[in-house]
Amino acid sequence: MKKVLLFFIAVIAGAILFVSCEEDNSLKPDQTLKSIEELELLLNQRQYDSVILYGNQILIHEPTNSYVNLIVGRAYTESALYTQAISYLTNSIAYDKENSYQKAWSLCCLGRSYFFTDSIEKSKQCFMECIEMNATEYSVTSAQFHLNWFMDDHQSRWEVHEEEHIKFYFEDKSGVANLDDFLLKHEQAFINIATYFDADLKQKIFFFVWDDTSDAENIIGRSYSHAIPTLYLINTSYNHTYGHEIAHVIIHQSLKPEKVHTFINEGIAVYLDQSNRNRIETAMEALNGEKLSLFELWDNPTRNLDILFPVGGAFIEFLLDNGTKSQLMELLSNQSRENAMEIYPDFEVLEVQFENIFN
Repeated sequence: MKKVLLFFIAVIAGAILFVSCEEDNSLKPDQTLKSIEELELLLNQRQYDSVILYGNQILIHEPTNSYVNLIVGRAYTESALYTQAISYLTNSIAYDKENSYQKAWSLCCLGRSYFFTDSIEKSKQCFMECIEMNATEYSVTSAQFHLNWFMDDHQSRWEVHEEEHIKFYFEDKSGVANLDDFLLKHEQAFINIATYFDADLKQKIFFFVWDDTSDAENIIGRSYSHAIPTLYLINTSYNHTYGHEIAHVIIHQSLKPEKVHTFINEGIAVYLDQSNRNRIETAMEALNGEKLSLFELWDNPTRNLDILFPVGGAFIEFLLDNGTKSQLMELLSNQSRENAMEIYPDFEVLEVQFENIFN
């Protein structure tokens, strides 16, 4: 029972895909075998590299351990390394002689891994078998969630176009006026942003383009564009800027920020959205005469997102005009206002100067 509860603690955090994950602060490799309880703790802490390292050490001695195969397979799944996940998850199912909750969760993770490696029929079968098992409430919820997202009338609802850096999933590509141009400009946005951060991603970005935002609202619970950087995943629509969500993925994967703050995180994404808009003018239009308080945007970032996004983009541009790129990189790695005051000796003066542009 203790093992079941510990695993549930880990899977609850990742069962619904939109729970954000912390970066992996993995332990340095050593030769000490971890116990299964320690492996569960690492999984619960989302230290997936460590789970993979130490889990494989256990599997050298216990290759038919169904539970350890599941834990390692899930660590690969939550790292978006789906090809690597498949063998561990299939082993977990094969070695589970009791048709337990372990098999249910292996099927759920395997369904995701098969989908992203283009084995659509296998993906559907895994989700349906997991649901039919009805082993746990959370495994059924997760399997049904992904089945609804990935499939429509038991067929994939998505048409795939795979490019060098991005794998596009279109709900209905007829909504794109010029498909080749759409693909090209997003690929170029990726190259521009990756070059800016000197980033080399382990995985392509999975880029879902919804034709009907009401479908997105009904199926995944969000109608607006957003990224899930830990999974290299974006949900968006045709009319979003080319670079905004791509920037979120690349920044997370390249910098692994210690602290993320909405004002700075969205500001850098606006700055890199490839729209070439005049950011000061855009921020002025958003403020529409309202007095700007940067402290309030730091302190209460969700109060008015229509203001926060454009002002954040303008502020990033201002910091680059009045500082260095290396200073900005330090801020992006820890996006707290306290850290900004450490990085920029005259930060409070800069804040006043920026506010005076608008007030």
